[in-house]
Amino acid sequence: MIKKDRLEKKTFAVDIDGTITLNGMGTIHLEALSRLRSLKDNGHNVVLVTGRSSVEGICLWEKTAVA
Repeated sequence: MIKKDRLEKKTFAVDIDGTITLNGMGTIHLEALSRLRSLKDNGHNVVLVTGRSSVEGICLWEKTAVA
């Protein structure tokens, strides 16, 4: 039997380049960051999507602490 809570867990893939970042400089909008953390705190998966190099992506991932 499948548990109900497993069905309600969702994965959110969020573009970060100029979408949740200010001026494309890697600074994340505080409201967006708050909502992403809230999603994670509620048991959802958050995937950050970027066209940046892996080093830049890792730096943003560490800043957000949501992924």
